[in-house]
Amino acid sequence: MNRFMIKCFLFFSIIVLCLLLITSSQKVIDRSSSDYMAAIIDKHARLDSIKSPKIILAGGSNLAFGIDSKEIENAFGIPVVNMGLHTSLGLDFIISELNYSVNKNDIVIFSPEYFMGKDGSYALEKNTSNFYPPASKYYQTNYLTELKSYLAKNQSTFRNLFSNLISNAKKDTLFQTKGNSTYSRKGFNHYGDVISHLDKVSPAELNDKTLFTYRYWEGIDELNKFYEEAKARGVHVFFTYPDYASSAFSENEKIINHLAADLKKNLEIEILNSPSDFVYPDDYFFDTIYHLNKLGREKRTASFIEILKNNAHVRLCMGKSKSA
Repeated sequence: MNRFMIKCFLFFSIIVLCLLLITSSQKVIDRSSSDYMAAIIDKHARLDSIKSPKIILAGGSNLAFGIDSKEIENAFGIPVVNMGLHTSLGLDFIISELNYSVNKNDIVIFSPEYFMGKDGSYALEKNTSNFYPPASKYYQTNYLTELKSYLAKNQSTFRNLFSNLISNAKKDTLFQTKGNSTYSRKGFNHYGDVISHLDKVSPAELNDKTLFTYRYWEGIDELNKFYEEAKARGVHVFFTYPDYASSAFSENEKIINHLAADLKKNLEIEILNSPSDFVYPDDYFFDTIYHLNKLGREKRTASFIEILKNNAHVRLCMGKSKSA
């Protein structure tokens, strides 16, 4: 019995030591990094510097690459912050980010990619929070993943754990981008829009084409929870479908229409458009089925503004926000 207890104690001691090593070995990120995900720093700087009311665009990179926020701001006379960054951050991350950031009279317009996952990529979430530490509150730390990652990066160190504890974790280059790349922090303007691609030639093929299989989207329930909390705080929330390449839409139209029926029936947030409204020819896109080029961005922004202008509830909320 005593031998068993000693083994248990040693085992848990090693686990605790590993976790301490993981915590102490977290790398310090250069806040001036040009990594694409480091743009979250600048997005929050703008978000935090603008008093309410403001229009907040929330979703993935379809917003980052596909909206001219300045045009929207000019059209309504309300500051706009484009928080769209990466769909793989997941819906929970984006909703948590908003819960920590929105204030009374703000207007949130959700435009997530189709079937955006509730849980994001843990590696991407962690990398993003390394650049912007408050983002660590937007997701849960997975200590098992941290432990596996640490062990993989420090195999030689662990073989000599009790004789040599001097090794640092190897630098994680996941999602890092070159400073002159389209996918760079420098590629964003101060509204939070990517503009680095506007004068570039699109690749021959669009990426991220996926054939959907129907499922009830768990994001509906997550968005409803956010809506109830936001409404209680005096925050106005609306939903729009994302932009989408026509070739991908034709392949997935049946599934998307089924999703639209679920949203119409179950989503408590007001839906401002139909799936087909932001479907454009493939040559309106830059490199993926969600990333619009200059022409596509102009078309979507103009349509986006008209949809907002033509909705009485939106106009009412914007009027209330301006007079608050």
